[in-house]
Amino acid sequence: MTNEKSLLPLLFLLLLTACTGRSDRMLRQLEHLEEMNRTDQPLRVDSVLPLVRYYDHWLHRTPLLRLRAYYMLGSAYRDQGEAPAALHYYNIATEKADTLHPDSATAATLFRVYGQMALIYEQQDLPRECLNAWLNYSRYAGCAKDTINYVLGILRTTVPYYILNDTANVLRTTEKAYRLYKNMGFLEKAARVYPTAIVICLANKNYSQARQYMNTFEGESGLFDEHGNIEAGREQYYDSKGKYYMGMGCIDSAEYYFRKLCSYGYLLEGCEGMIAVYEKKGNADSIVKYTQLYKEAQVRWAVSRQSDAIIQSSAMYNYERNMRIAEQREREADTLRLSILLLIFAILLTATLVFVGYQQIRRQKERREMEYKRLVEEHQHIQIMYNLQSEMLRRQEEEYKTLRNKSAGEMANYGQILADKESEIQRQREILNGFRQDILEREELLKREGIVIDFRRMAENGYNGKRATKKEWEKLVRAYRQYIPHMYARMQVAHLTERELRICILTYLEFSGSDIVILMDISKQIVSNTRLSGKRKLFGKEESLPLVKCLKKYAYLQR
Repeated sequence: MTNEKSLLPLLFLLLLTACTGRSDRMLRQLEHLEEMNRTDQPLRVDSVLPLVRYYDHWLHRTPLLRLRAYYMLGSAYRDQGEAPAALHYYNIATEKADTLHPDSATAATLFRVYGQMALIYEQQDLPRECLNAWLNYSRYAGCAKDTINYVLGILRTTVPYYILNDTANVLRTTEKAYRLYKNMGFLEKAARVYPTAIVICLANKNYSQARQYMNTFEGESGLFDEHGNIEAGREQYYDSKGKYYMGMGCIDSAEYYFRKLCSYGYLLEGCEGMIAVYEKKGNADSIVKYTQLYKEAQVRWAVSRQSDAIIQSSAMYNYERNMRIAEQREREADTLRLSILLLIFAILLTATLVFVGYQQIRRQKERREMEYKRLVEEHQHIQIMYNLQSEMLRRQEEEYKTLRNKSAGEMANYGQILADKESEIQRQREILNGFRQDILEREELLKREGIVIDFRRMAENGYNGKRATKKEWEKLVRAYRQYIPHMYARMQVAHLTERELRICILTYLEFSGSDIVILMDISKQIVSNTRLSGKRKLFGKEESLPLVKCLKKYAYLQR
């Protein structure tokens, strides 16, 4: 008992060590994935899913770790280009966190999650969702004491505000971002906040305010060289310069910047500016030239926008729509699985019923064929006995005629023997007649079969009608085998060729030679030769009757 008690703490310690070891491994793996994400290394979904399952378990559940795990899962789907799934898991990540009173670590993760969501919404052209994401980005960056990202979030709201045509908020937010950057000592960052505000002032023809913003931007942003050229990639600013000079009446300066804008590939804005310049100058030829270039640029821009829209609509949509579709597809998948199971069950049941039915039909057919074969053999035996007894009766009758000197008793006894034999022969004759009557009835039924009627119709229509197919010939042979099996068996034993078999069957069914010529598309001479060869194989060379009579004679078991 003492030993058992001493083992319990050891077992508990081992269990605790194992759990702690796994927890440490999972945490290290999560930190490794976060480092990969920070360094822009693509994440794989299958490497993140085990972490999500682990931290979803109640034993290891902490809001921050679940937030971090789902953030990594959303980033993995983002890296795979699956924006709907990325948004889905980013939203789940925000739901797992304590958003009312977040600590600094939670807030630092949350603002990164909202930043990723905002970028996806920008690509998706959803300005309201994008605005909300950037506001949350700024809010949680402030909670995390990250002033740089706090201001960046404020500044990034200017784009969705501008798209929503809320110019007042654009200007207010721009001024706020400028003051915050300047207070932190980031003079260049502060000066770089003004391009959107400049565009709005120019659109409102507020040239004095635009000039102030432009002076600050060009003088303090650090983006311009000593010749006044802006940093590569930001040349669209020349459009604002051109519009400013147009508004101030400096046409030559405006033309200079619009030409410069065109040279950097901004043809749509550049051509639009050049058209305005030459309208002022009254140069019709140049207006026509730049109007054509403007139209071409518009077409290219429209095609590009359409392509982007197609890509976005096929790959990305908002979270709620994604969830509705996912739930609908899940229901459809359940319905499909149930339908497949029911279909499989129905197929198996149908196959079983068909198999059982086929087996019953086959057994019934085999029983009928065996019964018919037994009757044929019995009637053949009766025919033989009938012939023998008829011969014996004939001889006894001749012998009876020579017994004139016999006693009356012997004569009476002999006469009784003859009478008994005549009675037996009459009984056998009746059986044979019944069998022959059965054959005649079968023959009539065969002649009324649909396939035989089809062959009659084809023969009547002559060469203008359709020809019998291989399947129709096979169906005719099967019908003949079903109704006249003993004659068919004899044909099989005789090893008739396909042509001989078909001609013998048609002959039995009383098709004329002309009909056979039409049905088989052969000459009369071939029909005659084939009939002769078939008769020899079936009945021997000594048989002198025509083929049709030989076939009927054997079918009726006549001797």
